[in-house]
Amino acid sequence: MMSSANRANTGRKRTGESSVALPHMGKPGETLGLRDRKKAQQRLDLIEVAVKLFKKRGYEAVRMEDIASKADVSTKTVYNYFPTKRDILIEFLVADRERAISEFRKVIETPADNPIDDLIRLMEADIGDVLLPGERALWLEIMAVTVRERGDERFRRYRHMFTSYFETSLSHFQEAGKISPSLNVALAAHIIHIVHSENFEHFCMEPSLTVEGALSSARAQLDLLFKAWADDKAAAGARKARK
Repeated sequence: MMSSANRANTGRKRTGESSVALPHMGKPGETLGLRDRKKAQQRLDLIEVAVKLFKKRGYEAVRMEDIASKADVSTKTVYNYFPTKRDILIEFLVADRERAISEFRKVIETPADNPIDDLIRLMEADIGDVLLPGERALWLEIMAVTVRERGDERFRRYRHMFTSYFETSLSHFQEAGKISPSLNVALAAHIIHIVHSENFEHFCMEPSLTVEGALSSARAQLDLLFKAWADDKAAAGARKARK
């Protein structure tokens, strides 16, 4: 999962500021010219207009003509930037995941006292501001795209990226002696990512489910996982003692 991630917004928006991060489209260290900056800003403006319409009306109900009308540009202009609505969703996802990285790093840089609290903080950062029914419905559409386009290198990279934060967290607590040294943290992180992805999908499908409720369920699942991993360690020790 992209998680993912915060998914619904690419960062809380200050007055007059685009909610989608402006990407650097030139070479590293290169300053964009005025024309390129205008094109980049137009692209972001179109994404922001489209996403607002998707949340309000539903993804399927919105046409490219609707996006053009709301953005006060020609339909041809929209197609020049985005051949399909799917391309808009993908660009929104990419921008969101790039923004989410800073939130994940904050968690890693200020670890909690125990691994479960730390993992819950990462999950909460990933859920972010996905609260309203329109936002949840939009993320169901995005998840459907990621399934259909599973081979896309960008999606693989973001899945690996989010899993790596789980792994980094687990490694920290393993080094601190709070997790068994025999635990395969890479495999454990992968399992936790799968659990979180399923939980996020359920969260998006159930408008009555709150973030607190979703995280409470996740905590119970993590408690069960860590108990099983601890039991495995104890059982392995017992088997070794009998030999």
